[in-house]
Amino acid sequence: MGVLYWGGGLEGQGWDLSGRLPGGFPRIDRYSDALLDSWKGRMENAQVTLRMCASEGPGFKRYMKHFMMLSSQACVEFRLRQYHRYNTLCRRKVLTERQVIGGILETWHKGTPNSGMRISNGGPGEPGFLAFLNRRARRYRAQARRLGGHFAAVILEGGHPELKFVAAAKTLSAERPANLKRVLLILGGPDGISDTIRQQLRTTLEEHTDFPVLGIALPGGILHSYYALATVFVFHDQGLLIPYLEFQVGKPREVVKSKARPPARPETPESPAEAPAEAPSQETTEAPPKPRDEAQNKDKTERPEVAPKGPLPPGPVNALWAFAPKPPPCPPPAHLLAQRPQQPAGAGAQRPESTVNGGLLPKVPGLGPSEGMSALCAFGEILVGLIWPLRPAAVYVPLLPDALVDFCGAPLPFVLGISSEMVQRAEAICEPQTMFVDIDSGEIRVVQENSMSAMLGFCSTRPGEHRLVGPKSRPAAPDRPHKKLLRRLDLALRGIDFEAFLVALLFVVIGEDEDGVLVEPVILAASFTQANVV
Repeated sequence: MGVLYWGGGLEGQGWDLSGRLPGGFPRIDRYSDALLDSWKGRMENAQVTLRMCASEGPGFKRYMKHFMMLSSQACVEFRLRQYHRYNTLCRRKVLTERQVIGGILETWHKGTPNSGMRISNGGPGEPGFLAFLNRRARRYRAQARRLGGHFAAVILEGGHPELKFVAAAKTLSAERPANLKRVLLILGGPDGISDTIRQQLRTTLEEHTDFPVLGIALPGGILHSYYALATVFVFHDQGLLIPYLEFQVGKPREVVKSKARPPARPETPESPAEAPAEAPSQETTEAPPKPRDEAQNKDKTERPEVAPKGPLPPGPVNALWAFAPKPPPCPPPAHLLAQRPQQPAGAGAQRPESTVNGGLLPKVPGLGPSEGMSALCAFGEILVGLIWPLRPAAVYVPLLPDALVDFCGAPLPFVLGISSEMVQRAEAICEPQTMFVDIDSGEIRVVQENSMSAMLGFCSTRPGEHRLVGPKSRPAAPDRPHKKLLRRLDLALRGIDFEAFLVALLFVVIGEDEDGVLVEPVILAASFTQANVV
């Protein structure tokens, strides 16, 4: 959306940046940080209208692209995004009268590059206001065509239907043949737009717009200046302006289709004489051919995903990854399949499941018992970055109540933090291959089918240190883990390849430092087969 502000006043008068008029070129009063009294009501009203387009964060409203201050002499065009970047580099955080007018004068006298402003004073060899309008309207129409829509120009003037909330709301459900992608809003200053200038603007816009120039009125007879633009912005922010304009402009002069996918070339006729007779219709030519789409879909669906084959960095996890058997790909759990979008029928076969979507990690539930609430919470926070697929696709409960013990037998993958008093009850109802990570004692047990637990060791992830740690070498974790736990975990994971997480089960066991103060994360890496535990 763009705004054209006409500030020419009476015919033959306009802004002059060279100082030929009796009032002189616009000067800034350093005491009031505003324009001098001789310029009140001229460019001052235009800069206030420009500041009405400002917004916190992006600088200007996201749907505002350009703002043009046109007159019979001086003309200024703002590319708002570039203008905001220029003000940011100049450390101008808030637009004021001094910033806008001072920036125009600086760009005009010094020729500041990359300021986002295009300025002309209407002198010999300089473009006039019609050249500014013709250039912007031509670009707006090209952009609308590229987006598959239309370009319309709207002028605020009396004698037309008023833009009211009730009338605009009714157009939301009405049939609208137009698809507006670019809109140019024209309004004048306090002196309005003369009939001669209005006719010149309409004649120039008729060459580029897809509809005749639409005239609308605002409630209360507001037709000019910043308060009229503010009223239009209220309708646009509520989603009523564009549907109302699409309903009022009617049908476009010609149908425009999107150019995102160019149509295929028609088949070459056998002889030049037969070309006019065999030329297809407009609808047949512009419609995309079906064989091309099927070929593209086939190319997308049947392309295999090849995992990168490169040397893995040294480490205990990668050592286990090199010797562990590669499991066959398996589909993800049912609760994750339900979140995927369904492909339409006939769209072709789905892509084969990669190791990210499959693997043995989601099929192995785990429980972390501990007597301290803080240790369980820290254990769950560490698992956030490690559980498949590097995020917990499961349930985490710090202290498992009696009513939630049944979750241990659920078929979905989960990681639960339970109290150490419920370990025996949980082992009795858990399914086989459930991992019990005792945070306090530093033990990991795997529930077998014959109710026998297999003890596993730990591998430290510090670089250059690969030693087995027994369950008794780690004392009980403190009730309040240190606040540097996550930082230590990040340091421990820097030397680990995350591809090893796809088929390896990673658990974090919290232990005390040698000084008994810091909490050190230790990672267990183990790969599982159908028969035994490696």
